[in-house]
Amino acid sequence: MIVFELQRHVPLAEQARHLVSEPIQQAARTLRGDDLVNAVHDARKALKRSRAALRTFRAAFGASERSMAEALRAAGRTLGMIRDRHAKLEALDAFLARHPELEAPLDAFRTALRSSTPLDDPDERARALAVATDLDALATDVASWVATHDAGEALSLGLERAYRRARRAMREAYEEPTTDRFHAWRRRTKDVLHQWTMLRPLWPEVLDGYIRAAKSLGDDLGEEHDAALLARQILHDATLRAAASTRADCLGAIEGVRSELRARARHLGRRLFGEHPRVYVERLLRWRQAWQDESRSADGS
Repeated sequence: MIVFELQRHVPLAEQARHLVSEPIQQAARTLRGDDLVNAVHDARKALKRSRAALRTFRAAFGASERSMAEALRAAGRTLGMIRDRHAKLEALDAFLARHPELEAPLDAFRTALRSSTPLDDPDERARALAVATDLDALATDVASWVATHDAGEALSLGLERAYRRARRAMREAYEEPTTDRFHAWRRRTKDVLHQWTMLRPLWPEVLDGYIRAAKSLGDDLGEEHDAALLARQILHDATLRAAASTRADCLGAIEGVRSELRARARHLGRRLFGEHPRVYVERLLRWRQAWQDESRSADGS
């Protein structure tokens, strides 16, 4: 099992390379598994951890970071196209679990969606394996990186940037509540979540709570996004055009679910992202200093 956390007795620049490269290697291995749907899902999660680490230490690696960021985005886009097709069916199943009264009206729509979403498409598998090969090369490349700037300073800048972007994304989502803006907020929340996971050894008893809350927020925003995609699918589905009342009922129910999720996310987001970014980073850096001092005291005893 890969540990996506800081280590006390390892130089920070070396840790940064490890935190970027290990999830890439994990994603490559996962994509060669038998279950394509779950492999793509797990690989995408691993790449998001790598990208979060890359953004955190971006100031330490200069041009290497920029080229790697683009390569990981390209891999993510390819896997995302595979994942999105299956996510629509998962979103529909989750929606029907909450609204079983709509199962019968949506039966034909669900059948059509399932028939268009094979569990193991040969073309999709070929694309996934091609991504795995690319990822092998990227992981090897990271091992040769040399830090051009202080990794500690890069960490401070990366923490502040991620938190500031999450705060801004939340504000923009509620100022203009569009699907894209809420999805952007979810991505920024995930960046901060991955940073808290990296920093967990600093104070596990406290950061475990932050991590659980951020996961809950990410899940709510992910469900909101899936519901938006489902509504778009229903709106344009040919099998429902003749049943206008059924379509209206479905869209109304989905909008109610989305409103509930957005309200819940707002309350949680205000707690997680309520600090000024500089105050937030200073607090984390004090925790890191205390963690390092604790280790030195133990070594000297």
